[in-house]
Amino acid sequence: MAKRIADHDLSAKRAETAIKTYLEKGRAQVKKPMITVPDGDIPGVYIKDSRDMSELPNKSVHLIVSSPPYGIGMEYEKGVSFNEHIEIVGDVLKECGRVLCDGGIIALNIGDITRFREGKDNKGHHQIQLMGHRYQNILRKFQIRLTDQIIWKKSLNWKKRPDVSLSDETVHCTYSILDNWEHIFIFRKKGERIVPAEDVVLRSKLTKEQWKVWAQGVWDIDPVRKQDGHPAVFPDELPRRLIMMFSYAEDTVLDPWLGSGTTVKVARELNRIGIGYEKEAQYKEVIMKKLGVPLNEGEGEAIDKKIESLQEVFASAVVDEGPSIEVFEVNDEADKEEPVVEHADDYLEAEAGEAV
Repeated sequence: MAKRIADHDLSAKRAETAIKTYLEKGRAQVKKPMITVPDGDIPGVYIKDSRDMSELPNKSVHLIVSSPPYGIGMEYEKGVSFNEHIEIVGDVLKECGRVLCDGGIIALNIGDITRFREGKDNKGHHQIQLMGHRYQNILRKFQIRLTDQIIWKKSLNWKKRPDVSLSDETVHCTYSILDNWEHIFIFRKKGERIVPAEDVVLRSKLTKEQWKVWAQGVWDIDPVRKQDGHPAVFPDELPRRLIMMFSYAEDTVLDPWLGSGTTVKVARELNRIGIGYEKEAQYKEVIMKKLGVPLNEGEGEAIDKKIESLQEVFASAVVDEGPSIEVFEVNDEADKEEPVVEHADDYLEAEAGEAV
C-alpha cells in the first residue's frame, strides 16, 4: 500500500481513504468480470465473424480496442466493395454496442482512405475520403459518443514514398504531404460504469510521468517495421497505452478485429481479460504464436511459410510504381462507390490499416 501511495503521489486525505478502504475488505462491493476466458484452440479467441459475438453477454465488456479494416484492398479485403465494407463495419459496431457496459469505452485506430478517385477520369487528382464521421454516425445510434481523439504520429521512410519526395522534376505547387499519422478515436457509452474496489483502482491508476506523456493529443510511436504473418500489425505500445488509460486491472478488453492478436496479448500482460474475434482463419496460427499457444505438429512450419511468403510480397512492393491495389471512386450524386485500380506507393507499410 505504501508503494502505491508513493507511486501515485496521493494526498494525505486520499491516502487515508485508500488505507481505510483497503483494510476494510468486504465493505467494498467488487463486481467480478461477467465472462471468463473460454476454452478452445486459442483460449479467449474466436475464429469467426464478429458480426455475431453471441458468446458474450450484454454489457459484459469494459473496453474495446481495435483497428477496423481500412477498405484499401488489403489481402483480407479482396472482393469487398466500399459499400459492403461500411455495412460490415456497421454490423460489427452494433454488436460492440450490445456487449459494451454502461460507461464503457471504445478506442478505434481509424485511417482515412488517401487514394480516392472521383468519376471515370483516372487521370484526375486523387482525393482523401475521410472515415471518422462514418464511425461516429454509426455509434451515435447506440448512445456511444466521440469524446476524445489522438493523433498517432508514425516515422515513415521517405525513400519508399517517391510520390511525396522532392526531386529536380518536382513542379512548384504540386508538393504532396506525407500522411505519417493516423487517428485514434475515443468513444464513450452513455451511463456510469461500476468502479472496482479501491485497491484495484490504485493498481490501475497512471503515474504522473505516464500521464504527462499520454494525455497529450499526439503520440509519437514507431510503426512495426517487420510485418510477420499479417500485413498490418500495429505496435504493442499503442494498445498498451489505451488499455492502461481506459480500463482497470481485471477488466474485460475486447478486440473484434483481432488481426495478429496484439490487443489480447497486451491485455493479458496488463492483468486484463483479453477476448478477440478474427474471421480470417489464415491468421489463426499467427495468433497462436503471438499468444504462446502450443501448436499442433506441422503448424509451426505453416506459420514460417506464411511469414516467408508475406516477406516476399513486401520486398517486391518497394519499387517506384508500388503494388497495384484496389481503391474506390465515389459518385456523390448517385451515392455509388465502384472499385478503381491504381498504383499506390508502399501501401503495405505507410498506408495500410494497422490491424492488431
